Amino acid sequence: MSAVAKRLLKSAKSELATKNYEAAKDLCEQVLEFEASNYHALVYLGVIHKNLGNTGESEKAYRRAIEGEPTNPLAWQGLVNLFGDSQSYVNLAETLEVLKDIYRDTQDAQKYLDTINKLLDTYEKIGDRPKHIATLQLLLPSEKTPTVCADVPTPSPVDIWKRIADLQERHDAEVESKAIAIRRNRLDAGTMEDIRRDAQREMIDGSHIDRAYEALIKLLVPAEDLDGYVSVLEKYAVFLYKKLTHVLAGEKGTLYEKVVHLSKEALEHGSRSPDIYLIVLDSFDVDIKDYDREFMGNLSERLPDTSLGRLAQAYLAWRDDSLPAVGSGQDDILISVTKETPGLVLAHGLLAEFFSLNGDLNAAIDSVMKAKAAAESFERDKGFSRRRVAASNDIALAKYYVSSGPKFYGDALELYKKVLQESAENVDALLGLGTLLNALNKPADAERCLRKVSGLVPDSIEALLELGWSCFLQEEFDEARAAFDKLSNSEAFSNWQNTHKSRAFYRFGRLEHASGNAPQALAHFLASAKSNPSYAPPFTYLGHHYKQTEKDLSRARKCYVRALSLDPHEEEAAKGYLEIFDGDEAMLERVLEGVVSDGERRAWAWQGLGLLSLASHDYDTAVVRFQAALRIDSDLVICWEGLGEAYTAQGKYVAGCRAFRRGIELLERNAKSENTHLASLHYHLAGAHAKMAMWVESINSYRSVLEITGREGKKHLPALKGLAEALIMQARARFDEGYSGQCATLLREAVNVSVAIFLSSVDNGIKSAFGKILGDAVIASVVLVPGACEAAVPGDIVAQLTAQKRNAPELMKNDPIDAIVRCAISAGWAVLDGVRSLEEDDSGAWADLGLCYFVQYINWKKSSRDHKLTDAVKQVEQLMHQTVMKAITAEPTSASYWNLFGLITLRTKPRVSQHTFIRAMNIERTKAGYWSNLAILFLEQQDRELSAHAFSQARVVDPEWPIGWVGVGALLNEPESLKVGLELGRGAWEYGLAAYESINEQHLWDGELAARRVVEVEGRRCWWGVNIIGLFSEMAGRVAEAIECYDKALTGAKDAAAEDQTIQLLKENLARSLCSAGRYGESVQLWSEITGNDAYFWVGEGLALCFAGGVQEGLGCFERALAVSAASSESAGDGCTSYSDADMTLILARILYSLPLEQRSLAVQQLLRVATAAVPRSTTQQISALCAIMAYGCRSGDAQVAWSAASEVLRLGPDLTQEAVEAVFTVARTFGADTPAERKAARRVLCKTVHLRPSQGQGWTTLMKSLEANQWSVGVECGTAALVVERGMVKARHRAERESGIAKWYMIGGDKQEARRWALKAVHSWPTIGVKSF
Repeated sequence: MSAVAKRLLKSAKSELATKNYEAAKDLCEQVLEFEASNYHALVYLGVIHKNLGNTGESEKAYRRAIEGEPTNPLAWQGLVNLFGDSQSYVNLAETLEVLKDIYRDTQDAQKYLDTINKLLDTYEKIGDRPKHIATLQLLLPSEKTPTVCADVPTPSPVDIWKRIADLQERHDAEVESKAIAIRRNRLDAGTMEDIRRDAQREMIDGSHIDRAYEALIKLLVPAEDLDGYVSVLEKYAVFLYKKLTHVLAGEKGTLYEKVVHLSKEALEHGSRSPDIYLIVLDSFDVDIKDYDREFMGNLSERLPDTSLGRLAQAYLAWRDDSLPAVGSGQDDILISVTKETPGLVLAHGLLAEFFSLNGDLNAAIDSVMKAKAAAESFERDKGFSRRRVAASNDIALAKYYVSSGPKFYGDALELYKKVLQESAENVDALLGLGTLLNALNKPADAERCLRKVSGLVPDSIEALLELGWSCFLQEEFDEARAAFDKLSNSEAFSNWQNTHKSRAFYRFGRLEHASGNAPQALAHFLASAKSNPSYAPPFTYLGHHYKQTEKDLSRARKCYVRALSLDPHEEEAAKGYLEIFDGDEAMLERVLEGVVSDGERRAWAWQGLGLLSLASHDYDTAVVRFQAALRIDSDLVICWEGLGEAYTAQGKYVAGCRAFRRGIELLERNAKSENTHLASLHYHLAGAHAKMAMWVESINSYRSVLEITGREGKKHLPALKGLAEALIMQARARFDEGYSGQCATLLREAVNVSVAIFLSSVDNGIKSAFGKILGDAVIASVVLVPGACEAAVPGDIVAQLTAQKRNAPELMKNDPIDAIVRCAISAGWAVLDGVRSLEEDDSGAWADLGLCYFVQYINWKKSSRDHKLTDAVKQVEQLMHQTVMKAITAEPTSASYWNLFGLITLRTKPRVSQHTFIRAMNIERTKAGYWSNLAILFLEQQDRELSAHAFSQARVVDPEWPIGWVGVGALLNEPESLKVGLELGRGAWEYGLAAYESINEQHLWDGELAARRVVEVEGRRCWWGVNIIGLFSEMAGRVAEAIECYDKALTGAKDAAAEDQTIQLLKENLARSLCSAGRYGESVQLWSEITGNDAYFWVGEGLALCFAGGVQEGLGCFERALAVSAASSESAGDGCTSYSDADMTLILARILYSLPLEQRSLAVQQLLRVATAAVPRSTTQQISALCAIMAYGCRSGDAQVAWSAASEVLRLGPDLTQEAVEAVFTVARTFGADTPAERKAARRVLCKTVHLRPSQGQGWTTLMKSLEANQWSVGVECGTAALVVERGMVKARHRAERESGIAKWYMIGGDKQEARRWALKAVHSWPTIGVKSF
């Protein structure tokens, strides 16, 4: 250093002393100009800047000084002061760390210690506990401190380690808390338990607290600081206990031993920590009854108010047989202990014992399972195996399984075997196994186990009791008595718990009961019941005693009920109660439910419960109970029968049939089965089949019943009744399928079955039931197969039935149908008499009688030729009404009776019929048949609209009702509806209606099929059906077949003496077909024989004459046809439907245009003359005729005819129909308009067209084209309207045509700019059309 520098530094130091910082600064800077790295100048400059507040400049100066002399502490001290004043603790700590090493290297002990203290204070402020701990460790003797601080006083090692331990504990707590907070915010965090475990692992992995605890344990002297020593032991043991879970498996055992050692040492020095007691308590590997009483007493005294203290108190009470019962709060205490210490095996085991003592075996089993889980978790986490604890848990669980009943015996046996495999002389396991073998009725095996126990523990009273019981079960009564006597005479027996003594007295009683010593047995049973009033078996045998010995059934019943109230699973008590059942079904159900409530396999109890449910009509419960019984024993026939009945009552007929068939199979396999039971199953099976309309199967089952009972010479009347009813239903089904012969055979058998019982029985109820079936079978024969009904009832039976007093009058002599209907009427009166004698509802009998009279009346109407209302006919008609009215009077809310009355008055009193049908529908709105009948009534009245509506309603009410579909299809020309109806039903009603109404080309095939079906059903008398077949054949183009049908129909009508008008209509059909076949001469000849005068007659004859060569005569017939048609229309008015003048005009137009050319002008003039000659009130028909002419003119290309008709339409005025407007529009569009008048007329029509149909763009376009030049603005509007309504709906070409037309009208109007714009649009839409518009 130069002299100048020294002088300047000296001056700077003086200025610093006087705080003249600016002057000192200048002086230092001058020094630095000479010596840029002058250490003292830089240090002075750092001090100056610090005092001037220039912290950054001060730090720079110090740093420059340090660069020159890094081991000189002066600049470092300056930085310490600078960072301390500015509270820059991180920089301060770094600086102190360097300064500390400098003092250490220079052996400056005091400054070294001061620097360490400053570091400790700084790290405390920063919160950096790891560095704080590391700095503290520098003061320990084991570090380098002794050579530096040998002459300086430092804290004692104990104080230092205590401070280190405290810091590490706080640091560990913070680490764990922060780790939990961080993990909780993660998406895959897992459960809170997982989070805590992972956070604890992270804390333990980074902690060094064990070093501090180890050091303190070595340094602390218990005699000097007992509390500190115990506290360290407690903390260290708890820390290592936590660490056990996270160390490797190979290290767990050694570490756990250390934990237990530390905990026991802490307890020896007076620790009262619950954690320490928990560790030690969990370390015992003993049976639950062998925990150290002294330890448990110490725990109870030291921690009386903690959960562990209360656990110890409960354990000691249990060991002393004084554990409180339910309701004392002891269960709540034990449950709270298990929640606070879920891993403590003793807590779960003791809770299980508590539940077991109070009879809650399910809860006991659950607690033992938790104890086992806790033991397994302990072994997994701690690496320490407790074999005695595991065996104790298994034995306890097996014991509870045995107490729970036979269902769990297998599980208990496995547990006992498991324990004995590990320890063959485990007394508890051997005793438990012996007890179990006795329960399994293996007394010999049990005796071997129990004798081994007696050898190991000679004074075991439990072994003596079970040994005596095993001898008793083997009927070795002497040995049993010897064991029981030894037990009762032992000193331990008098001190035994009452629960065990009760069981012993019960077994003593069983031995005396089996030996025939009833008084002594009674005394023992009473002693057993007195010792433990909650023990059920003694009450069961008290019941047996009172029932068998004293014959006191009332007292026996009370004992059984008491036993079952204590133990609902007491099977012997339940069976004893059943033997003396007094009719109390509710009590019986409670008894049986108790028997099965434990889940044991007791089929007899489930069967009894099922029968009770079946008797009370609780079918859902019955099914469940029968199924439970069958799962136990699948050969219980009564259960299968009951299950089938329950299923059938529920509507599950298929399942019911399966159950019945299974019962039948079981009985047929058993040669000793009773025929009565087998017949009953077949009967139930037949009923289930009948419910599903499986009539063939039902009939077979009924016949099986009759065959079985017939072998014993008995008649099964319910089966005969069911058979007859099933035969009738099967007959109807076969008829609908088209098998009339089989239908007749089945009905004949039904008549034979029912008539035999009807005539032979004297019982009014039986006679009434079979009389109804007889009547149903007879009426079904008449309605379904009238041609075969003569053989339905044998002649002698007919004579016998028709000769009875109360019968119907004979309407037709020698008519077989009338005769057998009267048989049904005789049966009906007999049914009525029977019902009245039984004082039952007779409305059904009256209704059946009315139906029989109605059938007789209908047969007369069909078969009689003269239809003269004789006195007999009037009488039948009167009886028909009276009987049905009596039914309605007896039961006015029956819709079917009102419906029947509507049927019998349908033709004679249509208004009454309509009223009754409506009444029926008001009562029962979901019956499609009522709507169909109303529809047929409307059809009879020629009101097709209302008829179609009623048929439609029938279809809505029941979509599977065939007549509704057929009616809608026939009346509204809906072929699909007709097909659906014909597929649903194939009866004569459906086919007749379809054939009658299907005369249109849309569904010829279905109509013809229906007509042929009617002919098949009705037989040779149905000439009208043959005529309908001819009509369908003619429309289908099969003319030869039509001629054959018409010829047969004509012959049949003549044979049936049909009316002349009918004969004339049939001749017209035949003549028309002959003409179609080209047989013109025969056709003309036949037409000459017909005396008709309607339009169609003249058209038919005119056609035949024209094609036969008589054109002029034919034209004369056509003129007469038009005249008749016009006259008919005029007389009927606008609403007339007899003849259609328009239809006739169109027909003649088509005929005349088919004639040679020279006749056309005559035809046109004739048609126009007739069409324009209508009176004003016939405007609608006139327009229709003119529209027909226009249509034909357009079709044939004759513009003159079309425009003539159009002109006539336009002349009628503005009030035209839409049909007329569209027809004229079609003419205008087809032929154009040549004259101004025609164009004006066309425009008028087109204007009306667009007003009627504004959404049709074609109308606007045509109107635009028909306008005059001076109407260009209207043309633009029309074209624009066409584009608007057709937007997005027409092709680009058509759009271009509209746009080109608009351009033309703008051009005509002189607006060239708009014309050009629209022409460009047309070019964009379709270039070739748009270019033309330019």
